[in-house]
Amino acid sequence: IAHIDFGSTDIDALFRFIEANPGLGSTYLNQWAVQLGSSPSTPPVLTTDMIFSEKIGACVSLKNLSSVDVSANHCPKPAGGQTDEAAPYVSFLLPLQNNAKIACTCVFALFKTLTEVEGAELIIVDDGSTVDMSPIVYLVRRLRFLFGFRTVMLRLPQTVGFGGALNYGAGHASGRFACFLNADTFVVPGWLHPLIATFSVFQRAAVVGPLFIGHGNLITEAGGYVYANAQAGNFMRGVEPNYEALYARRVNYISAACIVIRIDVFRHVGGFDEMYGRGYYEDTDLAMAVQSAGWDVIYQPLSIVYHQEGSSFGSDSPLKQYYMKVNRIRYYKKWREHLTKSVPHLTMTRGLSEPCTC
Repeated sequence: IAHIDFGSTDIDALFRFIEANPGLGSTYLNQWAVQLGSSPSTPPVLTTDMIFSEKIGACVSLKNLSSVDVSANHCPKPAGGQTDEAAPYVSFLLPLQNNAKIACTCVFALFKTLTEVEGAELIIVDDGSTVDMSPIVYLVRRLRFLFGFRTVMLRLPQTVGFGGALNYGAGHASGRFACFLNADTFVVPGWLHPLIATFSVFQRAAVVGPLFIGHGNLITEAGGYVYANAQAGNFMRGVEPNYEALYARRVNYISAACIVIRIDVFRHVGGFDEMYGRGYYEDTDLAMAVQSAGWDVIYQPLSIVYHQEGSSFGSDSPLKQYYMKVNRIRYYKKWREHLTKSVPHLTMTRGLSEPCTC
């Protein structure tokens, strides 16, 4: 897929097409891209005006979508895909706050890779948004209706922060593993299976995370480290991918922008500590709690996730700097004794950096 801009108009067009063609069922659609028109009254501009269906082996014109009848009698029933009858193996948890459009892109990219796991559910937690979040609600409802994708939509009346929102969502999770995703992360085919397989290779693994790639295709994180003074940072940050980043290993922590964790271990350690408020150091704290309980945190570079950092506070805002400083002090006070015994896994000599700007 070259580009998708998830405005309400173009996502309507996509689903009208699928609903009008029951024969497509839950087949994998590709080779299409939709760009939102210049105004609400302008029809979508199709950068590729055909949808190709592998199942029917034909291209179907999208030029007359506005005439499609989407009444109840013409809507197909879910065929295949994830269903409520299948117990989920992985629970995907996505916290949102005022970022519906970018979240739609995240969810759709995630949806296309769910064949990499036996069963899945998506739990979206709206952390007290103050703007219209209907696009993401519409998207997940349609995915559920058309493909049987198990979804849970939760809304908090007021903002509790990243950790608090995920704790609330985890209380509704029924999978063996929980995968936490930021709304500004974008997964690609092949990202999920290596993370799940790592738990079989590293028997003491409780948390596994990917190689994060950011703007300019540079590494934003290849695992994280923490010093005895609670200073934290990312291996290989700002470096082009190279052999030094491409082997799995134990690390001090991994950004919760994308991690997979054993749900039983997450609950055993009490989840995220909500004293960190809106963000920063809650993932570092969780990793320390997991390791203190005798488990390992593993970085797995065979999984690659793109992370558009700074969507919550900006790349270098005063508010971000405030939370980083305050929460570093909180973290140090809580884990002071453990930090003196915990030496960073400095198996790399390059790419040490300041904390993540996510």
